[in-house]
Amino acid sequence: MSELANLIAGALDAKLQTVHVCVPARVVSYAVATQTCVVDPIGFVRHGDVEIALPRLSDVPLSPMRLGGFTVHAPAQAGDTVLLVFSDRSLEEWRTTGLSSAPSDHRAHSLADAVALPFGVWPEASPSAQVSPTGLTIAHALGAIVLNADGSVVLGDVVGGVAAQPVPLDPLLVAALQALKPILSAILAASGTIAAAGAAAAAPPTSLASAAAVTTATTAAQAAINTLLAAWPPPTAATKTRAL
Repeated sequence: MSELANLIAGALDAKLQTVHVCVPARVVSYAVATQTCVVDPIGFVRHGDVEIALPRLSDVPLSPMRLGGFTVHAPAQAGDTVLLVFSDRSLEEWRTTGLSSAPSDHRAHSLADAVALPFGVWPEASPSAQVSPTGLTIAHALGAIVLNADGSVVLGDVVGGVAAQPVPLDPLLVAALQALKPILSAILAASGTIAAAGAAAAAPPTSLASAAAVTTATTAAQAAINTLLAAWPPPTAATKTRAL
C-alpha cells in the first residue's frame, strides 16, 4: 500500500473512532423527575495503539415506551444495563423545544447526543430468570404477570416458565373471605342435609326444615355481603384498579 493510501486509511480510521452508533452502558443514577440518567458506557475507543475507555455521560434521556397517551416506565436503578444510541445530529435544540429546527451545532454521532433505551443487552451469564417462554411477561424479582396467548393472565413467581406462587391477597379481602367462610359452610351443610333426606326418602318435615336452614343461611350471607360492601373503602385515584 502506498504512503498516500496509508495516510488516507489512517485518517478514515481515526475519524471512524469518533462515530458512535450504539453501545451498552451501566446506570450510575437516575432522576425520575427529568427521566434522565448518568451512565458509564461499556466500551473503548482507539487512539493510535491505545484503547481508552469511553467517558461517563450525564443528562442522558431514558426513553420508555410512550405511545397513544400511554407510558410503560420502570425506575432505573444503579447497575441496570441500558443500550445507548447516538443521534445522527445534535438533539440539543429538539430536547429543549420539541420542534424541528436546524441544529446550532453540526456534530454527528456525538457522545453528547446519547439516548438510553431500557431494553439493553445483557451478559450471557445473567439472563432474566422471571420469563415465560410462552407468554408476555412483566416481571420483577418478587413476582411476575404473564399474559398467555389464550387470553389468560397468571400472577406469581415464574419458575421454569410457569407461575408457581400466587400473589398475596390484600388483607381487607382476606378478612372479607374469612367472614364469609362460616356462612357459606352453613349453606353447604344445609344443602347436604336436603340431598341426604331426598336420597333416603325421609319424612318431608326433615326436608322442609333443611330448606328453611338454607334460606336462613342464604339470607345471612346476603346480609354479610352487604355489610362488607358498605364497609369497603371507595376507590381513590391512587388505589383504583380495573378487574381483568
